[in-house]
Amino acid sequence: MINKLAIAALIGRKLTDREVTVLEWLNGWEPDTSSTVAKLIQAAYQNGRYHASGCFVCGESEYEKLALFQNKPICKDCVKSIVDNFDKLVKPINS
Repeated sequence: MINKLAIAALIGRKLTDREVTVLEWLNGWEPDTSSTVAKLIQAAYQNGRYHASGCFVCGESEYEKLALFQNKPICKDCVKSIVDNFDKLVKPINS
């Protein structure tokens, strides 16, 4: 079954009436079929996040260099730079 609230959360907006109608129609299909469609929607969303925004630090958009960190894409070079320079980057909050 395709969860309409989950789809709305993924795309970051309320579903249109037409979209709700289509999802309800898809939910009338065999459970295995609607589950496959739901998984395709999720995969398309995840891949779209990688390609649409690139690394949230430097903008790198080469798919093979990206990973998700707290639901945001970041590239391997930025992760390495942050780890290597962590002590220089972080200042105590109380200072």
